[in-house]
Amino acid sequence: MPSERCARDGGHAPAKRHGGVLTLLLGVTLLGCTANAATSIPVLCYHQLNSADNSLVSVTTAQFAQQMDFLVAQGYQTISPDQYVAWLQGNGTTPGLPAKPILITFDDGTLNAGGATPILRARRLNAVMYVVTGYADNPGTWSMNWTQLAALQANGWHIQLHAGPLGHDPVVGGTCQYNYFYGCRKSNETLDEYKARVVRDIDAGIQALASHRLINGSDTFAIPWDYWGQMNGDADVTDWLPSLLVSRFKVVFQQAWGYQAGGYNRRYRFEIHSDTSQAAFEAGLADTRFSLEQPSSSASDGGLFGLSNSLTVLIVFAILLTSALLLVAMVPFISQAHSKLFPSPPKPSTPPDHGQENYQHTPQGHHQGSYQNQPAYDQRDHHMSEYVPDYARPNNQIPSIMQSMHPHPASVIRATRRDSVIYDFASSTHVAMPAQHVLPALPPRAYRSTIIAI
Repeated sequence: MPSERCARDGGHAPAKRHGGVLTLLLGVTLLGCTANAATSIPVLCYHQLNSADNSLVSVTTAQFAQQMDFLVAQGYQTISPDQYVAWLQGNGTTPGLPAKPILITFDDGTLNAGGATPILRARRLNAVMYVVTGYADNPGTWSMNWTQLAALQANGWHIQLHAGPLGHDPVVGGTCQYNYFYGCRKSNETLDEYKARVVRDIDAGIQALASHRLINGSDTFAIPWDYWGQMNGDADVTDWLPSLLVSRFKVVFQQAWGYQAGGYNRRYRFEIHSDTSQAAFEAGLADTRFSLEQPSSSASDGGLFGLSNSLTVLIVFAILLTSALLLVAMVPFISQAHSKLFPSPPKPSTPPDHGQENYQHTPQGHHQGSYQNQPAYDQRDHHMSEYVPDYARPNNQIPSIMQSMHPHPASVIRATRRDSVIYDFASSTHVAMPAQHVLPALPPRAYRSTIIAI
């Protein structure tokens, strides 16, 4: 199986990397194991093996072995709590994740649970022990002490927190329907006192595990008795306790009784009892509550199209970079297309002399006329629609030499070496002017005619 024994592999065997290219994205090559995508990871919950009191939460060695054999036959491979958290945060994709991952857990740290070790090792499986630190401090004849827990870890088990010094016991003085330590506020206890008691116990448990070098903190948590106050009717407890657990743990496991889909990092575990048949065990592996489609509020931090955030950022960056490069490459083509669609107007050439004018006045007082060899033009808007032959006044003022002779707003209609004609706007008439009065004041080049006002 190609993903087995990859980095952070959940099995006992020493890690062995399979070299190869994982992903090639814009020149970034990631080496390692295949990043499989899993939409569901079953999580099993056990407590004891062969308990002396035949407890409901105890299974026999034969029963446990049969269940483990079925998992192996179906291609399941165990993973660690870290891999489970990474699966949630990666929204289903995690490097080194087996094709069919499964998480096997035990609660309480009882001595008889250690009997699962040889069964697990023979099948290259592992499990997680959720420890009650108060039991390890005072083990008696029922639970493992710290030395035994360290030996369990050395045999491939992962250690996580189940409760602190008192968290698995009933609360002293409790008057709740269920007097479980974390989910019950005593009648004589203020809300602040209740909060301080719970925080103290959980933080003490985390510190105890770290001080015995079993784990550095705890990413996952199995709440004792599957209870967070849901049956006691104390809204202050049920509103606050889940928020506290979110602040301490990335995953909070619960079984069927206390499970609520979504929110507060809650994830479902399938609790195996002595009366769990093999058929029920096999069917339980397909429970939809294991699905990634019901992620916890904080543990799931998926990115674009279900990819991890880091991969999403890389893909978005690649898209932006590629778009920028394409845009730069297209600039010459865009420029050429713009030139074809919006050609620059041709520069005017010096117009020729139009020869003699032929004006006709309209009833409205305007005139129409034409030059020889040129199309007709219309003077209704009092500006020329044709070039004025030879010369025109560029600064829109009639020559000063003409002002004393024609003191009204006018437009130079014709200014040649032979004669000149202006159009008087006041009288709507054309006035002939001696050429020597107009020509000397005009520059030696042609311009478009405009209204000339004084």
